[in-house]
Amino acid sequence: MNLLAELRADAISPKLLPALFVGSALGGVLVFEAISISALIFSGPMAPLAIRGAGLPLFAAFVLCLTITLTSAYRGAISTPQSPPFAVITGIAAAAAASMAGVASETMFATIAVIVILATGVAGACVLLIGQIRIANVFRFIPYPVVGGYLAGAGWTLVVASFSIMSGVAPTWETLPRFIEPTMLWKWLPGVVFAVLLRLALVRWKNHFLVMPVSIVVAAALYHAGLMLLGISGEDARASGLLFESIGEHGLWPAFHTGDLVHVDWRVVLHQMPSILAVIPALLISLTMGLKGLHAGSGVDLDLNREFRVAGLANMIAALGGGGPPGNHSVSLSLPARMFGAYSRLTGMAAALPVGAVLFGGEAVLEWFPVSLMGGLFFVIGSQLLHSWLIGGRLKRLSADYGVVVLVFLTIAIFGFLHGVAVGLLVAAFILAINLGQVDVIEAVYTARARRSNRMRPVSHQAILLNHADRTRVYQLQGYVFFGSAQALVDRLKEPLLEESPPLCMLLDFTSVTGFDISALDALVGFVSDAGSIGTRVVIVAPAELPHTELRREFSGDERGNVIWEKDLDHGLERCEEIVLAKNSNVTDVGSEGHRARIIDDTLRYLDKLVFFEELIERLRPWLEVREYAAGETVVAAGEKHDGMFLIVEGQVSAFAENGSRLRQHGPGDVLSPQAAIR
Repeated sequence: MNLLAELRADAISPKLLPALFVGSALGGVLVFEAISISALIFSGPMAPLAIRGAGLPLFAAFVLCLTITLTSAYRGAISTPQSPPFAVITGIAAAAAASMAGVASETMFATIAVIVILATGVAGACVLLIGQIRIANVFRFIPYPVVGGYLAGAGWTLVVASFSIMSGVAPTWETLPRFIEPTMLWKWLPGVVFAVLLRLALVRWKNHFLVMPVSIVVAAALYHAGLMLLGISGEDARASGLLFESIGEHGLWPAFHTGDLVHVDWRVVLHQMPSILAVIPALLISLTMGLKGLHAGSGVDLDLNREFRVAGLANMIAALGGGGPPGNHSVSLSLPARMFGAYSRLTGMAAALPVGAVLFGGEAVLEWFPVSLMGGLFFVIGSQLLHSWLIGGRLKRLSADYGVVVLVFLTIAIFGFLHGVAVGLLVAAFILAINLGQVDVIEAVYTARARRSNRMRPVSHQAILLNHADRTRVYQLQGYVFFGSAQALVDRLKEPLLEESPPLCMLLDFTSVTGFDISALDALVGFVSDAGSIGTRVVIVAPAELPHTELRREFSGDERGNVIWEKDLDHGLERCEEIVLAKNSNVTDVGSEGHRARIIDDTLRYLDKLVFFEELIERLRPWLEVREYAAGETVVAAGEKHDGMFLIVEGQVSAFAENGSRLRQHGPGDVLSPQAAIR
């Protein structure tokens, strides 16, 4: 109901005319692109099937445009099959055609059509599932160099396929000499010239959405004028492969009939299944980059999970209706609608009209499209991708990342997309592990001389702790500890164990550690065992919640006996102090003459304080009320109203923060809630 109200409001607003004009112009672009995609998939020996196969991308473009524009959060989204997925499918179709050399055209067409439809359905279902279980945000983290290498590989595939479209011959090392023959030059040279001029026009007019359709119409008119001057008829041009052949008795839709199933070579389809699965990452990359581009270009916030569901559903509908290859939101076609005041779903609906008109009744127009212009269109797209990612990309300044781009590109060019993606992800993961391994997980290192616990200690104990402060080492850790950084961490921890006077206590603060892998846990267990063998106790500060419970579970047996667990740093420092005091219980062991002199001075000051306090208590006794508190009982709570201030006569009182951490301890002579004295 909200959708209908929105459409009704836009239909009576100033958006209507811009939406119809911009949408119709963009619809013409969709028609040209769809025909070119068919020529790309059915290229080389399959070129006579290109017009019949045009129904596949035309229907996909029609469904994608209508479905996504009506359901996406980006109003006026224009959607069409995208270059990464159909570049992959082009490679699959070429491999399948090569394995079916010499078969009947019906078998060739039916098999390739099933591969295209199946790839669209599988990729759409996967994207829909990802959006449904709400994990689409994960795909923001696809390594940038892998994406770059993938798109460069797609560009190479499109450039190679463009020559196959224009010449009718698949470019290989064996067929390269044929491309310089005069008869062959007439087929591909006009397309390359058109591609160069089109690229210059796009640069001159900054990729305006009208440049491409106007250029194609003008170039087609000039091409036919040239054929007339040379005395070449339409029939002769089609026979020579300069124009698309007639579709015959078949309509454009449905391009694939249920009766065509008997002609499908299912062995070829099954053999290509692993390659068909490579269409899934192609669509994921295309969709993720498209949505990021729309957000960056328009500022519209898009929920990735919703947009994944929208795109997945649209592709599944296209596949069920016999269309493909898969696609999604087009950044270059969707942004103009907003720029020209046509940010409305009516724009996408208007764009679907020309596509539907050609799909359901305008197939005769396609027979007049020059083949070389369709090839030139993909030469432009492919060469631009190659230039962006291999020549002019910013990744070229980063040698390691650029190396991944080149490696993925070469793997795709030689072995195919599936191998390229696998190699890219493996190399990117390896480089990431190395880089993370170089990140220091030790945030700070200090001794007990730099920080003490908040527990009150007698003067003699304070002197012992000061004298032996270097026998306590504190390591504050951070981040994720994994196999790449675990060994470097353990090597640092073991260094004090080799000293002449190794630490009595080593405190490891895991509060800021987000997790561990099994290699890190194993290395830490080994360190604790080594520390215990020379008498060094290990205190681990770790919160009780996950992932730190995994750390506790890993220790068992002898290692568990040498580990002391504490909930916060203050209690960890207190435990280390107790370990040091237990090892140095002889009060006379207080160090040098200077230390003993300081102990005497501190003791005298402490006694003077006690004498003054006792005299003060005697003078104030008529106004004092004696209160006794059991161990663990609250004396003063934050926010409570107090009857007066508290003077501690005997015992100790600990002050805690709201999170439960101990701030300090108070003893005889200290005052609690002093502000109560002046209320």
